[in-house]
Amino acid sequence: MVVGIAAGILFLGLAYGINNKRMEASINSYLSHVQIHHKEFRQRMESKYTIDDLQSVEQQLKAIPEVKAYSKRYVVNGLINSPRSGQGIIIKAINTGTDSLVSNLKDLIIQGSFLEKKRYPPILIGEHLANRLQVGVDKKVTVLYRSNDEEVANRFKVAGIYRSSALGMEGSIAFMRLEDFESQTGMSGEAHEIAIIANSLETVSNITEAIEAESSAVESWTDLAPELKLMDVMMDKMIFIIMGIILLALSFGIVNTMLMVILERTRELGMLMSVGMNKMKIFLLVLFETVMLSAIGGPIGMVLSSLMIGYLQETGIDLSSVGEGLKTFGIGSTIYPKLLEGDLLRIGLMVVAIGILSAIYPAIKALKLNPAEAVRAV
Repeated sequence: MVVGIAAGILFLGLAYGINNKRMEASINSYLSHVQIHHKEFRQRMESKYTIDDLQSVEQQLKAIPEVKAYSKRYVVNGLINSPRSGQGIIIKAINTGTDSLVSNLKDLIIQGSFLEKKRYPPILIGEHLANRLQVGVDKKVTVLYRSNDEEVANRFKVAGIYRSSALGMEGSIAFMRLEDFESQTGMSGEAHEIAIIANSLETVSNITEAIEAESSAVESWTDLAPELKLMDVMMDKMIFIIMGIILLALSFGIVNTMLMVILERTRELGMLMSVGMNKMKIFLLVLFETVMLSAIGGPIGMVLSSLMIGYLQETGIDLSSVGEGLKTFGIGSTIYPKLLEGDLLRIGLMVVAIGILSAIYPAIKALKLNPAEAVRAV
């Protein structure tokens, strides 16, 4: 029971850690907790749909205590070409000063540097996109995009290459400087997107409710990436189903143990019944012993698993040997197990319930003993 419960809770922590890693990779790299766009922007993705009430929205954000940081961006669809290949991408023009407050893009760079201005405008691309284009740092690429019904084409130099576990990001999103975008398009003081980071996930709903913008859409990360929220909900349900299956398997071990106990104590049980011990007390005797097995084994298993998860939260589990396969699912190569608040309490209640249910069959078998035959058992 100790090993089974410890292994089950550790698996629970690993599953939550994987899901949390996937969610954090998307939020911290490009998604953020909340985004604000023009109401038509997400449907059509056209450059003309900038945020109309930008100044009013910014004033509101500065007054909301739950807002940790925010940054303005331009976002357009485009085409990137190298001498070897070309591909459609999403171009995000970011403020290099404030965007680091809402994303960890700088930390994701594996080659080159951040968007540092040189002779050519710099661009930051993902490792997957760099491999497809067959370009490296300091190589030149041509970027085409449409702004206000005009085609814009410019030469860029690859300033850096980033690697992210966020699903699909490396192959589809490139970053340029906001001032370069404005100089190339003639736009100024506008934005297609405001990315917001909250103080915590629990305060995200407070931010979306506090912002009042008639012509803008205020969307949380669950609206922007519903698949992440779906995975979170599914994980919460599936994990306890799996934990229930593990405990169900343990219950067969408990039943087997208690049946052996009754067989070994047939004579003693027969003597107790012969001297007048009623059936309810026999039933409670077997029930108490079974529950005690669960009450001792369960907490030991939970303490053992908590210690293991606490240790692994500090060190992490390095899965770099299968890192490429994990990245396909939007998961990083280092997993940090975690448990949600109240998980151990729920598991403890499940252990007690399984212990009580496992006692019923052995107790019934004990009640069916014939006292006259039981006292003569060897």
